[in-house]
Amino acid sequence: TGGTDLPLKDAEEVATALTYELEPHADVIWGASVRNDMAGKIRVLAIMTGVKTGQILGTRQSYKTLVEAIESKRAHPKAVELPQNRRAKEMNSGGGILEWV
Repeated sequence: TGGTDLPLKDAEEVATALTYELEPHADVIWGASVRNDMAGKIRVLAIMTGVKTGQILGTRQSYKTLVEAIESKRAHPKAVELPQNRRAKEMNSGGGILEWV
């Protein structure tokens, strides 16, 4: 989708570039629409089917492996480290002692 200032050639170049980046031999059906409020802009909607690459789907992890990783992190929590470049100072305020870091 683009404004009235979007030449059809530019829309075709976007579709070609997207196809090439994903799969140069993919079957692509593309179309373009014009909206007055999209002047100077372009919006691309890609609907893909049959995708089997990890770049799109992400890496798959079994449920068991995922649960084991979470339980391991809970069993061995990391200690919190405070920054060494700041000094804590005590301030007496209304009878209580506050620590400012």
